[in-house]
Amino acid sequence: MVPILMAFAVVAGLALMLQQFVSKSAKQSRNFLVESSLTAIHSNMESHLRDDLAWQHTLQANPSLKLCMETGGDSACASGGQYELRNSANAVAFSSQNTTSGLKLSGELCSQFSTGGHDICSVRYELNWRALCESPCPPPVSVLLEGRMIYKSKNPEFKANSDTSRFRLTKVRTKI
Repeated sequence: MVPILMAFAVVAGLALMLQQFVSKSAKQSRNFLVESSLTAIHSNMESHLRDDLAWQHTLQANPSLKLCMETGGDSACASGGQYELRNSANAVAFSSQNTTSGLKLSGELCSQFSTGGHDICSVRYELNWRALCESPCPPPVSVLLEGRMIYKSKNPEFKANSDTSRFRLTKVRTKI
């Protein structure tokens, strides 16, 4: 009877260790998926800013940014602000003007982002621009475009280092 109890205890211990290993492995896989998705989203955002056609659409969607780059001047360039990023098909890639605008890990737009976390709509970008000149700005005006990714999941086990997902690009007016 004692050998059977010993065998049962060994099997139970091995089962518990296997369960913990599988759980830890699943958590690591999920975190890797989150990090990979955030990297892809970040690359996608930067590629829209580097694409000439997407940049033209972005300027058209942001009149104050366009006016600053075209004319300079105190009123056009004084404050900078948030902007809406467009892709080459002129669709919204992201707009940080609405505080609940976000992205799913798949890169799809969503509208339920929350600073308290959301399991599906867990990614957000803060997109801002400012003129790189002292007021008044003589044209052509260069602007600094900044983006900061925020990742907030309700599940505390899924962490990501979104602080590394920032960008700073300078745009110089060429043709508008």
